[in-house]
Amino acid sequence: MRNAANNTKLVLLFAMTLVFVYSSALFASAYTPPAAPESVTIDPGKFLFIDTHTNRNGIGEVDGYMYIDFPTYSYNSNTNTLSSWFNVNGFNDTTKLVIGGGMSLSGTAGSGAGTGLTPYSTTFKENEFYVDADYTIHIFYNSDWRTVKVGETWTNVVETKPMKGTGKYVNTYTVKNYGLLDKSQLHQPTPRPTQTNIPSPTSTPTPVVSPTQMITRNLSGFAGSDTNGIKDYSGFKVEVENRFGSAYTNINGYFSLDVSMFDTPSDVHTAIISKPGYLTRKIPLNLVRNNIELGSAKVPLVMLSGDANNDNAINMSDAILIAKLFNKTTADKDFNPAADFNTDAVINVADVVCVAKNFNTTGDSYKRPAVYNIHNTYANIDQIFNISMPEGGFAGITYKYSIESEEMIKFVSKTSSPAPYPDGFGKTTWTFEALRPGKTSITFTCRDDSEKYYIDILGMPPPPTTPTPPSTPTPSDNTGIDSALLSKTTISTNSEEKIVVGKNIIYCPTFQMAWDGLKGIIGGDVKLSANPPIADILNKGFPMENSLNPKSYLSMAGYGQKTIDNINTSLKEKFGESAPQLNNKIAADSIIAYSYLSKNSNFAKEFDNFDSMGFSTGSEYSLVKGFGIEQNSENTDDLSKQVQIYDYKSDDDFIVKLIPEDKTEEIILAKVAPDENLYKTYTSVMKRIDGNSPEQFEFKDKLFVPNINFNITHSYNDLKGQISNPGFEQYNIDTALQNTKFVLNRKGSILSSYGIIILAGSGPKPDYSKKLIFDGPFMVILKEKGAPNPYLTLWVDNYEILERAIVPANN
Repeated sequence: MRNAANNTKLVLLFAMTLVFVYSSALFASAYTPPAAPESVTIDPGKFLFIDTHTNRNGIGEVDGYMYIDFPTYSYNSNTNTLSSWFNVNGFNDTTKLVIGGGMSLSGTAGSGAGTGLTPYSTTFKENEFYVDADYTIHIFYNSDWRTVKVGETWTNVVETKPMKGTGKYVNTYTVKNYGLLDKSQLHQPTPRPTQTNIPSPTSTPTPVVSPTQMITRNLSGFAGSDTNGIKDYSGFKVEVENRFGSAYTNINGYFSLDVSMFDTPSDVHTAIISKPGYLTRKIPLNLVRNNIELGSAKVPLVMLSGDANNDNAINMSDAILIAKLFNKTTADKDFNPAADFNTDAVINVADVVCVAKNFNTTGDSYKRPAVYNIHNTYANIDQIFNISMPEGGFAGITYKYSIESEEMIKFVSKTSSPAPYPDGFGKTTWTFEALRPGKTSITFTCRDDSEKYYIDILGMPPPPTTPTPPSTPTPSDNTGIDSALLSKTTISTNSEEKIVVGKNIIYCPTFQMAWDGLKGIIGGDVKLSANPPIADILNKGFPMENSLNPKSYLSMAGYGQKTIDNINTSLKEKFGESAPQLNNKIAADSIIAYSYLSKNSNFAKEFDNFDSMGFSTGSEYSLVKGFGIEQNSENTDDLSKQVQIYDYKSDDDFIVKLIPEDKTEEIILAKVAPDENLYKTYTSVMKRIDGNSPEQFEFKDKLFVPNINFNITHSYNDLKGQISNPGFEQYNIDTALQNTKFVLNRKGSILSSYGIIILAGSGPKPDYSKKLIFDGPFMVILKEKGAPNPYLTLWVDNYEILERAIVPANN
């Protein structure tokens, strides 16, 4: 007995000695993630406010006068209140830090500002910021770390030369630490009504809030162990906090988990990876936008072993437990598999080493792993293809690419366009060539999350999936049909346009966006001497910035020919060489407001083609071309994946979603009885979608959608006339135009639209199959997924904008 006791003591002493020896010897060389700065305690009723800003002041002749019109907040130093003109998504009881950011223009560079507020529930974000106990902020800004104490302001002034002109820019970068504010000191607007609240007939247009829907995203990746010699990486549990379901890794460490969630872009989800004997790993993610991959087969997520008692910390408690279990095997009743880190069926020195090398680490010691936003696409063999991403910003984001198989894909070139303003994002395009058929990937890495493109290279060219667009509209080459020639189609700027039997309605917000730019120049609502009702509607119109991806539109306003030059330059930078160009010539004191929107949504597989189908409304009937899925079609299996049916009540009352390749876009078709106006009908449709789960398109069903193809230019003649705003009485609106081109067919949809305003001085057997036939009045809605407002709304009530079918001579 005495020998046994002595042996136990020797083993314990040996184990503890190893712990301390390995702790000091291995910390510098073994994989030990550096600990993040300690979280700073902040009263739940308060938050730390940090403001960052860039001012670009033009002196002398510079590139041109620009106007920015998107300020979203202000700070009142007298009352110590922070006022936001939009609801701050994510600001709640857990918020510890709010960072404001933006830029402004002054001098000959331009005028106006664009700003935004971002809340954080943490006081540390790797490579971005961390907070000390005295609320000093350390923030990575303007390409370096800046340290600012409470009440202090960091300022840096840099002079730069313009691309054109003999003047200069004086760029002033500032970071101000306002210290702690009460959460009651952040003033936000009263939430706007959602789609379930229908405005009264006398109410003004209200921004439509898209319903929050359930979506499914995939979380996949590879997990591994830091323990040498392990070849079986199975058994790691993967789950997402507050979401149903979990997955376990296979022998190679691979896992795949489908996660259902609400479609709320601001939501942050937490992936949790755990296994007995390992420190639990938590990784914050945003799964709403993309499927996500964590780690890779070559570089998996490394899990830290040594947590024998599973308290998410590796310390003396684990060392003592290992000592007590030393030399235990699977044959012993008190064998603990959680302490057998190398899974060799015995608890020995190898397991002691695991505790030693990770001694004093916790679940918070993990560094953020490689996180990849996943994109799936394809290319044809020998095809040249491009991948574009924004680079720059105040954080100085840059990407490096790597090709999984250079035998299959070859890098060709890289081109970059400069940012339109300091701290803005420029566009970088990488060009590649597909060499051999097969599947491979291209990864773009940066300091933050990275982008991974899985490329499926096809051996033979597939049918083209991009609709052929009409020529791009320009105000100087006005090829669109004059709306005055279309007696049955209304071009409207009013979201509450009344629906009239037999009349189409086209509502696209580009003219409203141009009008908002004009309001920014004038400094408020635009007043006209004739006081036309349309001016009041436009002045009350809702902004579209929160409903559109910035990559899809351009909106600018300013004075003189330099503004037109800046618009043309910005159009090319954002939309490429095929972008529209303004050829207008205006005087130096003239005002121009312009907006342009471009959207292209392709279907992964072309729908069936219909050469002739009937379309009727009231007493009118016409044959039109269309697309869809033929009943019992051999393509149903593939095409049905692109169709979702909502709230089918009858063949004359249903809603269909067509799913493009780009899952951030939505094409919604609603064959419904209209409400009195466009807004109420849209609200009713979205409410029905929100309240119902999608049905699957079945083999016995049929879908028919008429082709839509129009190019219409509309002149808002009621707006032409004298401005009555003080200081602008000498101005007249000479030009008020909108052009909208739209194509919807079996291949997808293409939309391009611009708005421009120029002010110059001076009984049978029941059939249970569903006939989804849009052969009568229906609504078309195009919007970004999760966006509160659509970027195109049509009410189709006659064939005037449909593609007419060719009637055979013998008919």
